[in-house]
Amino acid sequence: MEGREIKLVLFDMDGVLFDTMPYHVRSWKQVSDEYGMEAEQDEFYLYEGMRGVDTIDKIYRRTFQKSASPELIQEIYQRKTALFNGEDFELKLIPHTREVMQYFQEKGVEMAVVTGSTQGNAYPRIAKNYAEYIHQDHIITAESVRNGKPHPDPYLMGMELFGAKPEHTIVIENAPLGVKSGHDAGAYVLAVTTGPIGEYIMREQGADRVFCDMKALLVWCRANL
Repeated sequence: MEGREIKLVLFDMDGVLFDTMPYHVRSWKQVSDEYGMEAEQDEFYLYEGMRGVDTIDKIYRRTFQKSASPELIQEIYQRKTALFNGEDFELKLIPHTREVMQYFQEKGVEMAVVTGSTQGNAYPRIAKNYAEYIHQDHIITAESVRNGKPHPDPYLMGMELFGAKPEHTIVIENAPLGVKSGHDAGAYVLAVTTGPIGEYIMREQGADRVFCDMKALLVWCRANL
């Protein structure tokens, strides 16, 4: 990071802002079983950050060796969303993320969220828990881009919102596909292992630094930025 002037930080949402991945993984596995798609539960951690429609297309093609119709994909995704938002769903914040945002806000650094989730999931939850740091116009969702993560497009769009160059941008991610997206967009990528994905996988996908949690990431930021 020596010599870099940081002007923008782009945060992933699930697993970075909110501890929602266990609910996502469980609902993905259940909907896969219901529609006869072959999948292992933990593999969905590897697809985190991918748009839901792309995840369905990937699993469906692998199982049936053909594409699902757009109507079927939407049907499956609506069912998955209903399972995700079940009666036992409890939205929990990832510890110390607000402190990270406060640190960057005090330094005058711009912030945005780049997520593979939908507007319906992202907007109200961010507004309720992070409104003082993230404006709704600064949230990139699945509807915002044609090519979601692992393509660099979502993070490039986040940079475009502020006219920021990649060399002035940090991406904070917890998912391999998101790490690759941020790396390929040219940003400096800080990965945090809030799920079961190992550090070596994050580094393989292009993470510049890997931390065990957001507290460790915050300590590093205070010492180096």
